[in-house]
Amino acid sequence: EGDAYSINASGVVVGGADLNSALWTSAGEFVDLGLRAAGDYVSAINDKGNCVILNAADADTFQSYLVPACDLSKLIALGYYAVGAAINANDQIALTDEAGSGKHRASLYTDGTITELGMLAGYAQSDASDLNDRGHVVGTSADAAQDLREGFFWNGRKLRKVGTLGGVRSEAMGVNNLDVVVGSAQTRKGKWHPFVRDMRAADSRAQDLAKMLDASGTGWSLDRALSINKSGQILVRGTAPGDSTPRSAILTPQY
Repeated sequence: EGDAYSINASGVVVGGADLNSALWTSAGEFVDLGLRAAGDYVSAINDKGNCVILNAADADTFQSYLVPACDLSKLIALGYYAVGAAINANDQIALTDEAGSGKHRASLYTDGTITELGMLAGYAQSDASDLNDRGHVVGTSADAAQDLREGFFWNGRKLRKVGTLGGVRSEAMGVNNLDVVVGSAQTRKGKWHPFVRDMRAADSRAQDLAKMLDASGTGWSLDRALSINKSGQILVRGTAPGDSTPRSAILTPQY
């Protein structure tokens, strides 16, 4: 079994397979990076080939590392109970610090310093999902039970709500260098739909991607947007016409 978590501009994919922290090269080669504990995996890679690895010492203790060139002889510790989610071109890392207490704190690693980003007002914890090359971070604030939750965008100074699609819950999952954010949000009827929002546009709001499809999306039911690249292409999840099995698809904007 295996899972992939990140891909860079060279087509190198990182993730985990069984008890291996894994890297798949653009030439189709599988590289075992050598970690052996259950739960170890490579969570992110940037275009320079630098990785973020999560190492689980046991069922209750784990920490993440910045790994230049994915070379395990060059581990840079990010701290215990830290889960790295994404790394940008400047080797900044969006991570969630669980601090051994189970209460999550979205944070940003920059040159050896970890900055806690806080959470939206009224919430007890927060998780980081992605960041762009400007060091802007997206994630989700939640209550103590991880039930009520709302997506956020951190612009380097403060947190902003990404909003919903009329419901009460949302999750911010991806952001590109233009500060366009994607994720999933509830409609007024409580259904989860993928959204997109341009955080730099004045008076912008979360837009329902499920209502923005052309004829190629006929019959698709989408529930989540996972990532967005610099060209505005969006990775989404949903079900295809006549098929109840969840699938991934790419939305390409038409200008």
